[in-house]
Amino acid sequence: MKANRLIIFVMVFAAALFMVSAAEDASSPISIGRPGVDGMYDGLLNAYMPTNVRALGMGGAQLAVGGRSDSFFVNPANLGAKKFQLSLPSAAVTIYHPYDMLKVNESTGTSFVDDIINSMNGGDMSQMAGSATNFIESFQSGYGKLAALDASVGFTAGGFGLGVQVKDTIHTYGGSTGGLDTKFFDELNAAATLGLGFRINLGSSFSIDIGGAVRFSYLAYSAGIGADTVLDFINGETDPSSYFMEKLPLAAGFAVPFDLGINLNLPAGFKISTVARNLNGTYRMKVFDNVNSFTSGWNGSITGKSDFKIDVPWQLDAGLAWKWENGFFSPTLAVDVVDIVGLAQEDPFDGRAFMKHLKAGAEIRLLSVLDVRGGLNQGYWSVGAGLDLFLLKVDLAYYWLEFGETVGDYGLDGFSIRFNIGYDR
Repeated sequence: MKANRLIIFVMVFAAALFMVSAAEDASSPISIGRPGVDGMYDGLLNAYMPTNVRALGMGGAQLAVGGRSDSFFVNPANLGAKKFQLSLPSAAVTIYHPYDMLKVNESTGTSFVDDIINSMNGGDMSQMAGSATNFIESFQSGYGKLAALDASVGFTAGGFGLGVQVKDTIHTYGGSTGGLDTKFFDELNAAATLGLGFRINLGSSFSIDIGGAVRFSYLAYSAGIGADTVLDFINGETDPSSYFMEKLPLAAGFAVPFDLGINLNLPAGFKISTVARNLNGTYRMKVFDNVNSFTSGWNGSITGKSDFKIDVPWQLDAGLAWKWENGFFSPTLAVDVVDIVGLAQEDPFDGRAFMKHLKAGAEIRLLSVLDVRGGLNQGYWSVGAGLDLFLLKVDLAYYWLEFGETVGDYGLDGFSIRFNIGYDR
């Protein structure tokens, strides 16, 4: 019976890969019909993924690292362990450019963060505007990020998983020069994920976990807001609320992608994982004149291309992990190779190209309370830590991410902190 289930799953898995590989190339930029924002969405063409602060501290390696209620968002085969997990709720905050935010301006003797705090306490807004100008001038060309906020709830038991996630991200697009030519735009994701996994025991030390997850994903993103307009907000020359409600166009739509995963559990704590993610990742979108039009419903005023699609490419990833369970000292090592199809198409195929797809990290758990983490993500280092107080978990990470075309083009630093209440081990 188990063998038949395995054969059926492999057949479905292979058919899904064939259908996706035969689909049209959908990586071209998307416009929402406004001057100056054509192609802006090209920087966001990736599968939606909730922020995993634990993985960020480990260089982004996460495919074969089980545990935690959100692990099935990354790899649905992790549900095969049939663990009970409950997260009610989880919240994560991410700030990018923290180094530039904390850097002291020699002329004022304060940092951007200092001036924000000062303005909140009734200080000089003009000084904050000047500090914001210096901060934006540090932005490079191309795509980047400014901040993200995640909130989620999750539940797993008996091979079944259910999660609801919301994530809001502020992106930046520096064009060809960066600095004050930068535009800011917002991306909102809301998703409900349903997963199912089971385990096939092949002996006392070998087993296979198989899992799948389907996700109803809703996406909305705004047109770009120029740096000059953002500075006008700070100076009080433009009312942000009326601008957002009446002048800011946006696009919104939904997709129903699914993920398939397989874990091979080996002796001595080793695990090999493969995940095909974002199959059927086509968003059906509409364009709205402004937020007022959007909130009035799908029958509101729509400008330009009222209906279009965004085909977010599927991705095939593989990972290897080793974990030694010990009450006092429990180490974990993990390595992921992401987007294997893209790696095979790299030209030239060299060490630099391979580093673009490589994530590796380690975690050491001490006394089942404190986690210490570190890793390399596309050649950039990361560090992290976690505190486990049974029903409360706190994770934090400081890391660098690549936003350029190749490794070393544009490394951007980020800091994330996550709070989680529930039984989540």
